[in-house]
Amino acid sequence: MEWTHDQQERVITRLLMNPTKKNAPDDDVERLEAPSVPAADGAAPEGAAAAGVTADGTATDGALEGAAPAAAAPAAAADAAADGAAAHALVTTQVATATAVIVWICLEWILRGKASVLGAASGAVAGLVAITPAAGFVPAWAAFLVGAGGSFGAYWGVTALKKALKVDDTLDAFGLHGVGGLVGAILTGVFASEAIGGTPGAIEGNLLQVWTQAWGALAAAAYCGVVTFIILFVQSKLMTLRVDEESEVSGLDTSLHGESVGS
Repeated sequence: MEWTHDQQERVITRLLMNPTKKNAPDDDVERLEAPSVPAADGAAPEGAAAAGVTADGTATDGALEGAAPAAAAPAAAADAAADGAAAHALVTTQVATATAVIVWICLEWILRGKASVLGAASGAVAGLVAITPAAGFVPAWAAFLVGAGGSFGAYWGVTALKKALKVDDTLDAFGLHGVGGLVGAILTGVFASEAIGGTPGAIEGNLLQVWTQAWGALAAAAYCGVVTFIILFVQSKLMTLRVDEESEVSGLDTSLHGESVGS
């Protein structure tokens, strides 16, 4: 015979509220209902003594003292682990994003002679994209390198690679998210720490993890490419995918909606 979940919860809640009271009176610990097992008057039901319940259905001191630690300890440990993992991911995300912003505006200043707000925003996106697969697996110091690497890769993707492939990508989705995400995924395999995420990376001797991250990212890219092609193919049969050049030059707000910002 065992206590019901509600009975255990009431006892544990009262003990946590008054942990110093061993002989908790009825106003501190709710009386448990006597188990529905036939028994002689004045005698505890069969098995009740082993469960720590007296004849009138209340919990004994021994049961009260042992119930809280046994039930509360696993929950407390799980909460602590979740809090630690979440805090670590928050720190690495902030570090990588801030680093990526600084790297991006420095690249603009060196290569173009001036930095821009758009560049800073693009750097922030690149850092967020790069650290996404790594946030819960790499140490905080590695987040600096992941953010910097993602920013370098994304900047190259939206400038040199975009021109080389002659891609019409107005929002630079491929350069920022595609290239930046690929860099971040691979660097996760380089800097992953077993003490943090449970899996060692290349810096801890597990070189194979870099390959695992690389082929995983490339497989995802191939899947996205194939599915996107299918979607666009079907959509092209139903509507025009691109406006004419004249509409692009005049602006889509004017050509499609008959209005412009500020008018």
